Amino acid sequence: MRMSESLIAKNSLKYRTLLEHAEVADSRPSRSMLTEQQWETTATQLRLTRREKEVCKELFDGYTRNEIADHLGIKPRTVRHYMEHIHQKLAVSNRVGVVLRLIQIRDRISGLSPEITIANQANQEKQCENSTPDLNR
Repeated sequence: MRMSESLIAKNSLKYRTLLEHAEVADSRPSRSMLTEQQWETTATQLRLTRREKEVCKELFDGYTRNEIADHLGIKPRTVRHYMEHIHQKLAVSNRVGVVLRLIQIRDRISGLSPEITIANQANQEKQCENSTPDLNR
């Protein structure tokens, strides 16, 4: 009996350790990068609907269209429809553009100077370019 109790305790410790690492890996940026007030102000400025704001938040968190659909209880095609509207309202062509524009608006709301915002955006675009795989290889 002592042997099995020891194995249970050891496996329980391993399980808790794995769970802790999973929680850290699953942390999402929007919770710390934009406050709820900033989300509200941004949504108002861009005239986003409640659902478009929800999709934006999920998109900002890095979720895929299917994951967003699951979280919001809607179909992936409906998420695509919302994303098309968001792209039009933010004047961007892809999800990276959405995230960068939201950060830019956040910085403007926070009162950061345009020079800082432009420099931050340029750095973020470089990072995105560097992390994009070269498909010609």
